[in-house]
Amino acid sequence: MFLKRVAPLCAVLALLVAPFLNHGIAQASQDEGDGSFSVLMATDLVVPNAGYFFVVDFDTQNATTVARTGGAAVPPNVPRNGFFIHLNGSNDDWVVEARSYVRGVETLRPLSEFSIWNYEGAVAHNGSFLGFADRASDAVLIWSANDLETTDRPVDATVTFTGIDFTDGAVGDVQVGSASAQVSPGVRITQGEKPYSALLATDLVVPNAGTFFVVDFDRQTTSVTPRSGSAPVPDVIPQNGFVIHLNGNNDDWLVEARSYADSVETIRPTDEFSIWNYDGSVAPNGSFLGFADRATDAVLIWAGNGLATAQGPVNATATFAGIDFTDGAVGDIQVGSVSTTLLKVGSRFP
Repeated sequence: MFLKRVAPLCAVLALLVAPFLNHGIAQASQDEGDGSFSVLMATDLVVPNAGYFFVVDFDTQNATTVARTGGAAVPPNVPRNGFFIHLNGSNDDWVVEARSYVRGVETLRPLSEFSIWNYEGAVAHNGSFLGFADRASDAVLIWSANDLETTDRPVDATVTFTGIDFTDGAVGDVQVGSASAQVSPGVRITQGEKPYSALLATDLVVPNAGTFFVVDFDRQTTSVTPRSGSAPVPDVIPQNGFVIHLNGNNDDWLVEARSYADSVETIRPTDEFSIWNYDGSVAPNGSFLGFADRATDAVLIWAGNGLATAQGPVNATATFAGIDFTDGAVGDIQVGSVSTTLLKVGSRFP
């Protein structure tokens, strides 16, 4: 059964007041049966020089956005099981750090778990932080971690920061368009394997005809292909991978996902999608999920857990941030950014 995953009132209020309060709490949506969940933690957030903590609690499935005070290295209430991301700006650069917790025991996360997209400046280690020394405009920062320990079982986690703007040599504020998180069940994997992440597009206009977003597991490549005619899939589909089809028209906009394992196609359940910062109508429309109303700065997340491949299953996410759609207009969908992560359940990706 499809569940409309729109942040409840407490989350909406948290997003509206996050720049002004120290604590904003968002309740996550929850997938049925497997314990996975996704959450939108903030939109249009200004991270000041002092910094912000983005905290995810595995036990409560809550996310908290906490303004840093003084020189605190951690937020006031760290999760017993979970993680936080510390994002911090200064006059000359901005830095990020991740820490995870299991039964209250802290682990500083490897900086290799971060990837930065749409940014051409300097990147360097700065102790436990990863530092970015130059101007950023509409950058996308992704943190992906495989097999974070919990009291029950390991999980895979992704946090995506989109629309990052930073002016070098200015007041030190970091502008963040959106911050979202996805947690999926994992299994233990071979030591040394790393997630794969990619930025597919920024500032994209999806026309009435639609666009395909393709991720190939084998080649670790992505492509963005305009739909021609009434084609249900792109001309070239991956042997192992997935395709997201985003389509607008005058009155609503639609999305569909298909996965491939050894060239065998599976149309994905519509309840693998969650939509945030959107108050309109949502309903299945055949294999598509339809959104009937206006969207402004919405965030759409697709999470496919345990996707079958020839070499073993993977957990995959695709995040569409900054979605704008005007109902009754030409049918174009404005998308700020599209990014993806592959979090290994097996041992496919070296």
